[in-house]
Amino acid sequence: MILVELVTNYKLFGANIGFQAAIPFIKNRIQFNSLDVSTGFAFTDMFISPIVLGWHRKRADIMAGYNLYIPTGRFSSGGNDNTGLGIGLGKFVRQQVARHHDEGGMRQS
Repeated sequence: MILVELVTNYKLFGANIGFQAAIPFIKNRIQFNSLDVSTGFAFTDMFISPIVLGWHRKRADIMAGYNLYIPTGRFSSGGNDNTGLGIGLGKFVRQQVARHHDEGGMRQS
């Protein structure tokens, strides 16, 4: 997978503005007694986060954004060599990371 992330020094609502995009590749193989399917190396569905906002606090970092899932992988209904899901959607996301006083940390999503 190729993952591109960019965080700028520009601010919106007190948060740093960022961007993410993932260009994933897969190689699937499903094997049973009566089924042997392999897609080979292929391009699958990708996602883009056109805006990610990140706030940095004393004991926590908070991120909010919007992800777009784009059906760029091969898909045909009933196909046995699909590399994508054949659907596109968008969703709001959030994540927070809490920090302790020491160098360790606790991650919460």
